[in-house]
Amino acid sequence: MGYDGVAERGYAALCKRYGIAPDLFDAKAHWDSSLGYRENINHLEEEVRKIAPEQEPTQSAKQVALDSKRRATEIYIRTQQEKQQYLDTLFNGAKERVGVAEEILDEVRKFNPHSERITLSTLLAINQGMNVINLSPAGYGKSRGTKELLEVLGIPYTEIMGHKAPTDFFEELKNAKGLVLIDESATLLRNNDILNLLLSALWTHKISWRDDTANVEANIVFNTNSLPKTPFMEALKDRCQFNQLRLDTRRIKEKLRSDFDYKPNKEIWEKVRNNVFVKTELTPEEIEKMKETLEVMNPKSVRDKGRLLGQARFAKALFGSVDYVRLFVDLDAVASIMGSELKRAEKVKAIAEIEGVNETTARRWLAKEEM
Repeated sequence: MGYDGVAERGYAALCKRYGIAPDLFDAKAHWDSSLGYRENINHLEEEVRKIAPEQEPTQSAKQVALDSKRRATEIYIRTQQEKQQYLDTLFNGAKERVGVAEEILDEVRKFNPHSERITLSTLLAINQGMNVINLSPAGYGKSRGTKELLEVLGIPYTEIMGHKAPTDFFEELKNAKGLVLIDESATLLRNNDILNLLLSALWTHKISWRDDTANVEANIVFNTNSLPKTPFMEALKDRCQFNQLRLDTRRIKEKLRSDFDYKPNKEIWEKVRNNVFVKTELTPEEIEKMKETLEVMNPKSVRDKGRLLGQARFAKALFGSVDYVRLFVDLDAVASIMGSELKRAEKVKAIAEIEGVNETTARRWLAKEEM
């Protein structure tokens, strides 16, 4: 970039900030046209500092505000990272069940790479009787993490998908046993009657339609590409194991490549099936560790405690140690940043840094959240 009017104004602003006359320094002679504007201004600032009076440079109100926002973003990111480090330290002593735990976890990673949480949540639903909501764009592995998993384990289930009339939806929920998989289900949410039936099933396990009332005896795994932003849905998410999956292009490519190579290990899946039906309770020491975990979580309601204890019991049953609850307890820094008071540009930068993705991906995630 050449030394033009923009560069001259930038140099004049530097001189004003450091309290020197512009003619004390030949800015044009020091300007390197092979460099960009910002690089040149930074270089000029170093030179101006050498001849400036010994005093703190004056900053404009705009610059003070920008610096304040930058520091707020840095503090926010550092706080999130410190919380993650605390959790890593708290759960770094996970005891393997004679190697079986890591074998199971490795198989789950191969089965549904980058979407392991969805697979584990289905097992959690079976073991702890929790309802589960999986939210992600189409093609991220929700079906693979639920339907194919149930088939691998040989566990019967009722599948509800596509367009349904409210009467049919009511009858299927009424007659279901064990586990209900509601898949490819975004269209169901457009029907208010079905939405109310689903809310009741997930919320109270009781449903009513016209003159008929029934108890829902099955637990529900609900896969959807979108959820309406309503108070009802926020309350619903609070009463379920809620998973929101975000993948960047690199992770999607890795996921696709892994699918080509996967061959199920029948011996490992038999161990999964046997372990997932184990019921176990927590010791006083394990409960204390869960209390420590709650200290760094961002609880939205008292139900977080019950969910965490259920996750811990499941981790102990499947993996032999409550320390594996770490697989469920991430702080979802992206959601925290999206809900923070940071400006949109700062949110984009913070998400990109925390998740290790580019700003285009961060901007796309943020745009979907704002829809």
